[in-house]
Amino acid sequence: MIAFQIPGEPVAFARSGGKGVIRFTPKRQRDFMALVRLAASNAMENQVPFTGPVEMVVRAVYLIPRSWPKKKADAAWWRTSKPDADNLAKIISDAINTIVFEDDAQVASLTVKAGKPYVLATIREGKGDGVRWWKAFVFAEDAMAEALRLSDGAPIAVSGEFDCQAYKTETGEDRLSWSIMVDGVLSARKSKRGEGRHHD
Repeated sequence: MIAFQIPGEPVAFARSGGKGVIRFTPKRQRDFMALVRLAASNAMENQVPFTGPVEMVVRAVYLIPRSWPKKKADAAWWRTSKPDADNLAKIISDAINTIVFEDDAQVASLTVKAGKPYVLATIREGKGDGVRWWKAFVFAEDAMAEALRLSDGAPIAVSGEFDCQAYKTETGEDRLSWSIMVDGVLSARKSKRGEGRHHD
């Protein structure tokens, strides 16, 4: 698996041209694709392109306008206006073609998520053979602030809507993928007010 980030605002795929005769990629898209290629090349670290089926996940993050009321900003988890998810995915897949994979036809699974800035955390539930790993998506500003104050391995409790999806590993094993859309974060840190107290 490889992962990389592209700085700046996401740019969607587009073609321009005159009267349908000559089609070309506009400069804004060309510049963005150059950034994607550079980030992908660095992430691959001289590896040869993948040859089998691949899963591609695109997360496009947009800043919320400062003029929006807090209630509207907190509710705007996902972007539902242009550019659409298809064109966001296409510009990425075209840019990393022959770098990450030999042909973009190898993309067998595609997920595109576009919305406001968020925190993505990995949470471990349980220990030993019964351990369960969660992907936690945190969008609310108060919850993000609390999540970012925690250090690696710190105890945490969260609330929100969860999802579970079944999938198979490369060796054919059945696995479950757990995720939660966090609307509240409660860390297990002791408050200063309660520190030092004990009960018989």
